[in-house]
Amino acid sequence: MRLLIKHLQAEDSDQAFTLIELIVVMVIISVIAVAVLPSFNRLFKKSALDASIRDISQTLIYAHHRAVFEEVVCRVNFDIEGRRYWLSLENQVSGQAPARRLGEDIALTGIITFGAEKTSSSRNFITFRPDGTADRCLLYFEDNRGNVYTIMTMSSTGQIKTFNYKYEL
Repeated sequence: MRLLIKHLQAEDSDQAFTLIELIVVMVIISVIAVAVLPSFNRLFKKSALDASIRDISQTLIYAHHRAVFEEVVCRVNFDIEGRRYWLSLENQVSGQAPARRLGEDIALTGIITFGAEKTSSSRNFITFRPDGTADRCLLYFEDNRGNVYTIMTMSSTGQIKTFNYKYEL
C-alpha cells in the first residue's frame, strides 16, 4: 500500500505546474489581450455604423413599399443637427411621427437632392410616390473614425443603394 501511495505522489508532482509557470502564462495571455483589444473596439464601432446604415436603408425601403402599396405619398425626413430621422405620410405634421436617432458617433454629413423639395438647410426629406418613383438623393454618413457611407435613392424606381465609400455622381 505504501508503495502505491509513493508511486501516486511521484506521478502528481511530475505533472503539476509551478507558480512561475502559471505567472508566465498569465503574463502572455495579458499581453495578447492588450494587443487585440483595440481591434475589437474598432470592430464594434464599425458594426454600429453598419447597423445604423442598415436601419436607415430599411426605413427608406419601407417608405417606398408603403407609398406603392397604400397609394400614399411617404416622406423620410432628416434633421441633420438633431441627428434623427422619421417617416411621415402626405401632409402629416412632422412632429407626430416618432423619430429615430442616429448612432452616438454617427453623423449625417450631407444630403444632395436632385429636384427634390427642401424645407430648410437643417431639415430635408425624401419623397416616395405611389407610382414607385422617388426623389433622387445622395445621403452621406460618417463616423468619428472617418468611415463614410453613401445611401442613394434612384428616382425612376425608388430603389435604395448603399455604398461603403463616398459615392459621387
